[in-house]
Amino acid sequence: MKDVHRNEVSSLIIGSFFRDEPLNKRLSFVLPKDPTEFTNKSVDKALQDKCSYVAIDKNRQKIIGVSLNVIESKSDMASKVNSPQFKSEKLRYILTLLDDLHGQIDLFDSFDTDRLLHILMLSVDENYRGLNLTKKLIDLGIDEAKKYDIKGAFAETTGFYSYRVML
Repeated sequence: MKDVHRNEVSSLIIGSFFRDEPLNKRLSFVLPKDPTEFTNKSVDKALQDKCSYVAIDKNRQKIIGVSLNVIESKSDMASKVNSPQFKSEKLRYILTLLDDLHGQIDLFDSFDTDRLLHILMLSVDENYRGLNLTKKLIDLGIDEAKKYDIKGAFAETTGFYSYRVML
């Protein structure tokens, strides 16, 4: 993923991921308002970390899929993107819920490392689903992270299809 993809990636994430993600649907996210701030910060971090990938329909020159990944460092966990900094109450609720689900599990200790790849958001345009693009995008991100000597990856999945592709 490159900086030139920023706007199109943000649009795909807001228009597809946040539209279809079960928790967002249940909380009736107002699109694009509720997720825009979080999406922009996430895309900024992903571009900086250089482990995210897009799928492009060459005929239409359109981004049709994205695996938005960030590198989490054990030393930076205190300054990570966290829920209180966002205006959307619904988004803050979801981020707090995900933090609570992590509980006392320290993935850095589990993987015996100080850096992990966080597969933050996956999205494929609904017209291109069923082509195994999500799995290919995940694999590309993990392969890129290995070049940076990152020894593990994690994701939070709240939907059946995301869960299935992560197995």
